[in-house]
Amino acid sequence: MSGFADWKQSLRQRSHPEGDCRIWDGPINNDGYGVFNYVDSFGRRRSVGAHKAAFLAAGGTLRPGEVVRHIVCHRTLCIEPKHLAAGTQKENLDERKITGTWARRGVESTARVNAERPERLKAMAAGISARDFAAKFGIGENAAFQWLRRWRLRSAESGDN
Repeated sequence: MSGFADWKQSLRQRSHPEGDCRIWDGPINNDGYGVFNYVDSFGRRRSVGAHKAAFLAAGGTLRPGEVVRHIVCHRTLCIEPKHLAAGTQKENLDERKITGTWARRGVESTARVNAERPERLKAMAAGISARDFAAKFGIGENAAFQWLRRWRLRSAESGDN
């Protein structure tokens, strides 16, 4: 991975401060983690976790077998380098059990949204703002926006709107 100096600017532009955290505003994967897209030195499009990109862009290094862990806030969308550290997957899983982020797959997870009945969600998704949706389900606004966008796109493609 090269171009870490360029990554810093891109990461900053696609995130916002929230307390001590820096929250990712870009794409989100199904587990609630940010996705950072870039073009490698061979011109191929690649993706990496936004928190990993932030860690590497800040000068962090990963040895083979290491992952980037959220060690301060445990928020899946946080890309603040001071909140990230290298470690093993076992350390990551052990810490998730201790902090209680194990079952909910991160603070920004949409699991609570997906547990709702589809008919109720369909009716609600048609006219609710991301802010109101986030407040109702106790998730981040960015996660709510991503969920609503996916829901509305699927509804439009199937003609159910």
